[in-house]
Amino acid sequence: MIINDKVYFIHIPRTGGRYIKKIFISNFNVKYKKEISPIESMHWHYPLYLKKQKEMNKDSKFFTVIRDPFEKIMSTLKFDISQDKNILNKLKDRDFFINHIEDHRNIHSFHNNWYRPQVDFLSQETFLWHFSLGLGDQFFSWLKNNFGLFIKNKKIPDYDKVPELDYPLVIDSDLTDIKKNTYLYYEKDYLLSKFVLNDLKNKGF
Repeated sequence: MIINDKVYFIHIPRTGGRYIKKIFISNFNVKYKKEISPIESMHWHYPLYLKKQKEMNKDSKFFTVIRDPFEKIMSTLKFDISQDKNILNKLKDRDFFINHIEDHRNIHSFHNNWYRPQVDFLSQETFLWHFSLGLGDQFFSWLKNNFGLFIKNKKIPDYDKVPELDYPLVIDSDLTDIKKNTYLYYEKDYLLSKFVLNDLKNKGF
């Protein structure tokens, strides 16, 4: 999504992107055209979205929201959990976890990038916000400081929720092994998440 011809929002799945898009649509001039080539343009990774630079100003900037990989994978797995009540126990096994993620990345979810590592969406110039700091006033202040985007309308209509994806999980299983498997598989995401969160906190967020 292009905002005011100068900022591009990179939507990493399960990081609050639909809500963020509602904010931008309610406050700014935005450009968004759905394409599949073969990845849905909503979730283009680097460098696919660079083709949009021709529609932007020369001094354009790119930003995204990242998330702790364990929190992200649990949010991503909501649909799988709704279809298979035993999936969490299966995912405790390291080999099953890897095969499950790889199957999604290469086949079932290839088109929407849901299981692609977050680092694959970024360039060295990408500005990063952390999901755990919220998408409220601190986030709005960060947008203003970095891109000159001032959020006037904060009363955002609730986005369409999907029961299998957007409602809280009720889990009665020990997730320690799944967390370990997640941090091993998504090690670069884990390290990046810790660095960005600490950096933003040191800056007063």
